[in-house]
Amino acid sequence: GHPEMARLLIEEGFNANAEDESGITPLHMAAARGNREIVQLFLNNNAKIDLADGFGRTALFQAVVNHHGPIVQLLIQRGANREKGNLHGWTPLHMA
Repeated sequence: GHPEMARLLIEEGFNANAEDESGITPLHMAAARGNREIVQLFLNNNAKIDLADGFGRTALFQAVVNHHGPIVQLLIQRGANREKGNLHGWTPLHMA
């Protein structure tokens, strides 16, 4: 991701909670890619930290699955639900 582009889009009023056809949000993508700066930007602009995609995966779940420890730590510090499971009931801890 490109932090400056993300910042510009947010400033222009783009919705940080917009979902694609699978329920994936910009926060999910940034967490999955390990982009701390963009994750912080979205969280600072009202991104819903525990919003789940169509498979029940949250940003925290995505960060764990993709082995992005600093993002996991940031999301937990910002209040992410550690116990929220996916559609199969697997929590981020199951995926660690």
